[in-house]
Amino acid sequence: MPNQNSDFAVNTSFHTWVSPKPLIAMLAILFTLKLAFAFFAEVAADEAYYWTWSQMLALSYYDHPPLNVWLIGITDAVFGTNVVGLRAGTFISFAGTLWFFWLFAKRLSPQAPGLHLLLTVVVFLGAPTLLVWSTIVYNDHLLIFLSLGAAYYFADYFAAFARDKNARVRSLYVAAILLGLAGLTKYNAAFMGVAVAGLVVLHPKLRLMLLKKHIYAAGIVTVLCLTPLLLWNIGNDFLSFKLHVSTRFEDGRDVQFHAATFLRYIYSTLLYFGPLMVIPMIALFMPFKNDDAFVEFGVWIARAVILTSLVTFTYLSTRGSVHWYWNCVAYTLMLVYLPLLIRHMWVVWGHVIFGILVTLVGLFTVTVMPVAYLTGATEPESARMIGWPELARRTEHHVQNIAPEYLATTTYQGTGNLGFAMDNVDIYDLSDKVSHYNFVDRKNLPAGANALILHDRFGELEDITDKFRSVRKIEDYQIVRMDRVVSTYEFYLGEGFIPPQDQ
Repeated sequence: MPNQNSDFAVNTSFHTWVSPKPLIAMLAILFTLKLAFAFFAEVAADEAYYWTWSQMLALSYYDHPPLNVWLIGITDAVFGTNVVGLRAGTFISFAGTLWFFWLFAKRLSPQAPGLHLLLTVVVFLGAPTLLVWSTIVYNDHLLIFLSLGAAYYFADYFAAFARDKNARVRSLYVAAILLGLAGLTKYNAAFMGVAVAGLVVLHPKLRLMLLKKHIYAAGIVTVLCLTPLLLWNIGNDFLSFKLHVSTRFEDGRDVQFHAATFLRYIYSTLLYFGPLMVIPMIALFMPFKNDDAFVEFGVWIARAVILTSLVTFTYLSTRGSVHWYWNCVAYTLMLVYLPLLIRHMWVVWGHVIFGILVTLVGLFTVTVMPVAYLTGATEPESARMIGWPELARRTEHHVQNIAPEYLATTTYQGTGNLGFAMDNVDIYDLSDKVSHYNFVDRKNLPAGANALILHDRFGELEDITDKFRSVRKIEDYQIVRMDRVVSTYEFYLGEGFIPPQDQ
């Protein structure tokens, strides 16, 4: 245990009472779980959806900026259409994340950087969200890596500027590039941009930077990195921007408090990041008495990102549905400083053991079936991940027997999952929901065409029947695991597609 009289905010002696051996054992377990997710977890709907985009490379995309998709396209070309080819990029980004953790460790704990790194990585992987989202090809794996790097180099430059107003600007431009690439990955990178800009304007040691040309030039560099995203939006009536600032959060204009979505967001945040992480999160906002300018500005960047992210998404959760994992960067930046914040290792052990248990449940869910089905309950949202290779084979069976002109589904998620499982991007999304498929001519069939349609409980079959002269059911198909039906799909044959103007 540390000295109880030591300053709470700066615990530089953790290496004298933290043993590396149990941390190494925990790391081995957690990394094994990470590999199990990478190679054995069924492909999530959004992963398959992004894979579809990667087969139709563009400047950017409706739902997200393009960098993650470009990376998927490269790894798919190298390793093929399989989970290795899909998720190989996450090993690159995780290696980059570990590198930036190491750079932080050397600056924050020069007396024991290896132990600082070990503790940080164990707690990082002990958070189920961070373990999984650094493993699957949601955009967050790249966002974590690039945002962490940007935070490091911004803190490095700000510390140098505070000492010498004519300090070398290399770190500033590296940070600007990393921030731009983070923005080319996911719009959440805006929180980092806002945090950095606010710190420059408000911190008395940095305000003179506004009189220097380099801070503006660095801003231009960041914007230039976003050129593909900007060009796509300019050419498509800024629809992607509108999706993220208005369309997705239409409920944000509703003054009514939505208790269900708020409570689900809080519950998911505590469960999947780990409830004990509230302790170091609070500690990060306590006064720091430290003479190291790098620590000072690094902590301020972390605080600003955490505040803007948590406050924004907590507020939006009171107006509609918000995903807890959108706070990945906020939690990662807090964990960088965790070795300086902890006072008792029970916080770490409790967090890691809890995280391992939650992760094991999640692993069973995405490799076998949702755990809820063992108790007689259902969990359809998770169950929709299960059984797509089987559905692909059944689809091929019907194609051989019926010979439809086209394949289609009633949800964009189903189109992505079936497309990945069949290695086929020529599958149509017949739902009315706007998606990437609107921009690649995968929404409307040629007039009079026939299609084999795969329907699940999340689709709107009534909308589909209006798009064909006739629709007849071919079969119900059940996905069964451990003698339990986890999902039921329906195959239909739609004959005589009616163009939108004639519907």
